[in-house]
Amino acid sequence: MDKKSKQYIVAYARRVFGWSPQYKQCKIKYELGDKIMFCAGCEQACCKRPEGYTEEEYKLIPDLINMDYEIDHINPVIKLEGWDDDDWNGFYNRLFVDINGLQILCKCCHYLKTRIESDIRREFKNKGYK
Repeated sequence: MDKKSKQYIVAYARRVFGWSPQYKQCKIKYELGDKIMFCAGCEQACCKRPEGYTEEEYKLIPDLINMDYEIDHINPVIKLEGWDDDDWNGFYNRLFVDINGLQILCKCCHYLKTRIESDIRREFKNKGYK
């Protein structure tokens, strides 16, 4: 399958997951009061500058102070070792997990987690593992 087709399928599958009962249950699990979500990463209602990050790293993080949240898979949907074209069943199994495989992260923590996972995938790719 060509890369563009794969990207469309993955994007649509993620959209469908957003309609799933697990996705909705995860939002309820982290809800408190007037729909204020608490981040599983920093445990704050809105993410301020995370401790331990330099000013340069801090500037890379978009939309720092807001009440937005994102539903995150605790274990990455796309394996850290990279994509395996024969692994569509594994992709769907990792995407459609039960509520215990999901967490709420503020945009800041989600950005950092995604960036770290992408860097790991890039290293695997550069070393020729996939």
